[in-house]
Amino acid sequence: MYFSALSKEAENGGREAMLYDLLQRDIGHFDHRTVPSTTGLIDQKLLSLESHQQWYFERLVDGSLTGFKDDWECVRAARVHENYVEALKTSGVTRRATETSLGMRLRSLLPKGYPRRTMAVCTIENVPVRRAHYEFPPLDVCRKHFEDLVGVQGYDWEGTEPEEGTATQPF
Repeated sequence: MYFSALSKEAENGGREAMLYDLLQRDIGHFDHRTVPSTTGLIDQKLLSLESHQQWYFERLVDGSLTGFKDDWECVRAARVHENYVEALKTSGVTRRATETSLGMRLRSLLPKGYPRRTMAVCTIENVPVRRAHYEFPPLDVCRKHFEDLVGVQGYDWEGTEPEEGTATQPF
């Protein structure tokens, strides 16, 4: 029934009408190299991240580098690495970065000059101990930088989808 109606339409002026519509359409500004930003495209980009990028994305979503509250701007380097290793073990990834190489990979995901590696004094059982720490920019700055880096502008960090109005509809 569908195809017979379609065939009848095509034979009774449908081809000409479609050609007319296509010739009237202005495609002077159309750029076939510009891909529309859709929720599906953003999902595809996030699903194709490398393992260290996926881990960092999850940290950005969580707002925590080690799983503890308020641990973003200055965090012990060893704890960041422990969280990274544990997350990759859980997801079944066997090849994991060392603490040093994780720091190098983080540099590619953060704004220029970060993470800053500093030595800070911690108190362990009332004994002051110097430990290596990473300093990160504020969480909102890191999220914005990641959006720009990966091409997921407008990602809704409180939910799971891009903000309303930022993903465009295909033409």
